[in-house]
Amino acid sequence: MVSERAEYVNLIQEANLAGARLHLACEEASITLRTYRRWYRDGKVTADKRPDAVRPPPSNKLTEAEQALIVEVCNWPKFAIANRPYTVG
Repeated sequence: MVSERAEYVNLIQEANLAGARLHLACEEASITLRTYRRWYRDGKVTADKRPDAVRPPPSNKLTEAEQALIVEVCNWPKFAIANRPYTVG
């Protein structure tokens, strides 16, 4: 199966070989020329690197204890709504 990225690159190259300017072919594909150049380097289509990116947790991420406390407080009887058979958590 050909990736969507490779399909776009092939179509853009086909249009370019038929005489279309590269930036206009990219515009028709709804991508920028810069994106095309990132996707197509050294004669081959590059893989999408986003799924493999290392993403550190945000600095304001709640700890397990803070999350547990929030769930506990949300489930207090004084915050319960009548006819609501479920709890937070």
